Parts: sequence; C-alpha cells; structure tokens
Amino acid sequence: KKKKKKVDIAELTGENSLVIAEVVECKPHPMADKLSVCMVDYGGEETVRVVCGAPNVRTGLKVIFARIGVKIPSTGEPLLKTPLRGVMSEGMILSAAEMGWMDKAVGIIECPKKAPVGDPAPMDPPPDLAMADPAAKKKSSSSKDKDKDKGDSKKSSKDKDKDKDKEKAAEAERKEKEKRERGLDRGVEFTSATGMGGQQQQGMGGRQSS
Repeated sequence: KKKKKKVDIAELTGENSLVIAEVVECKPHPMADKLSVCMVDYGGEETVRVVCGAPNVRTGLKVIFARIGVKIPSTGEPLLKTPLRGVMSEGMILSAAEMGWMDKAVGIIECPKKAPVGDPAPMDPPPDLAMADPAAKKKSSSSKDKDKDKGDSKKSSKDKDKDKDKEKAAEAERKEKEKRERGLDRGVEFTSATGMGGQQQQGMGGRQSS
C-alpha cells in the first residue's frame, strides 16, 4: 500500500488553497441513498457540483471546500474529477479527518454562518475538537436515546410482568378466601342440621316415654 503523506495546510495557497464555500443546493443522489448531490458556491465564476456522503450536509451550510487539483491535507493526493455512482463530482467538501485534524470523522466540518465565501479555510482545528465533527455528537446522542428507549421498554416489560404476578397472586388469594368461606358455611349448615336433629330426637323420645 502507498503510504499517505500529509500536507501542511499552510502550504496550500493561491489556486491550491482550501476555501470557505456554501452549499446552495442539496438533493438526494438518484442512485445511492446515503449520498447527496450538492451545488457549491466557493466564490468562483460558477457553482460546482459535488457528491457528498456526509449525514450533516444541507442547503445553507458553510463548509471547507477543495477544488479539483487541490491536495487533500490528510493524504497529500491532488483531488481528481471523479464520477460517484454515476454522478460527476467536481470538488470535495472536507471533514476533520480529511483536514488531518482527527483519524476518523462521521460528517463534514460546519463553518460559522458568517464566514465569507471564498475566504481561506482555517489552518488550525477548533479548541474543542468535537466541534470539528458535529455529526458525531448527533450520532452519539441518537444512540443514547435509542439505548434509553430500549431501557425504558425493558423496564416497562418488567413492570407489566410484576403487575401480572400481583394480579395472579390477588386472584389466587381471592379464590382461597372463597374456598375458606364456603367451608365455614358448610360447617355452620352441618352443625345447625345436627342440632335440629337432636332436638327432634329428644322431643320424639320424650313423647314416646310419656
């Protein structure tokens, strides 16, 4: 494998510089669900078409842009005009990884809204490196929300099971109570019947003896 040779961003000047650009249009790629086809204004005579796979790319976003022929800082390779899934891409919107600021990135860098289009891109990463990859934070938050929902779902299932167990126990106790009450009633009936029989026998016996 060919080793990657990083380029110092400060060396990228003039026509080879990275610039601030604005995504003026962003549409889904016709052949790929995870790609977007963007029109980018970088301060040149015309806007250019760029195919981008970042989840946070959108219309109105200020980004760091590399024109065709400009070297990508993380690899040192000049950018070529390349078709991506059947759509020609005429530049690249850079992530913090491509800038050489971090090893991996989820999305592209989001520049301040007031950043002038065509100005040189910042050479240094922001003090908080997480700001260079805001899509990663959103992804992390989304994962936490999903885990929370799963936890709540499990907790809800456990609560339902507990309620069912309580209902079963209450039903069993009610049936047991009914059984006891029926047993007591039968005992009372039996005693009453025996008492009445004794009185009859005594009475009848007394009449016979007299």
